[in-house]
Amino acid sequence: MHGRPGPTTSPAFLVGGGATGALIAAHDWSGTPLGCIEDWPQSLKTITAFRLRSPVPLVLLWGEDGVMLYNDAYSVFAAGGIRSCSARTCVKAGPRSPTSMTTS
Repeated sequence: MHGRPGPTTSPAFLVGGGATGALIAAHDWSGTPLGCIEDWPQSLKTITAFRLRSPVPLVLLWGEDGVMLYNDAYSVFAAGGIRSCSARTCVKAGPRSPTSMTTS
């Protein structure tokens, strides 16, 4: 682990966020470009809360590194189901090819 360990209880914005919300809460984000979940900007917390509660498949690529955060409905498309919603980064393969992404 890097830095502070993850929270022992879910932050309020993740409560009711399904299985993916629980995975986000349990993940140690301190070693990722997003940093400790307690330090996330309010805008990221708000869009994450909205996205987690949506029945529509939604994914968010946040920041220059394109850290991928998605909801339960999208998890069907992401690696064939919920395994790890954490710290996947998506990088565009080319400046004009937004559908060409690789995950690492």
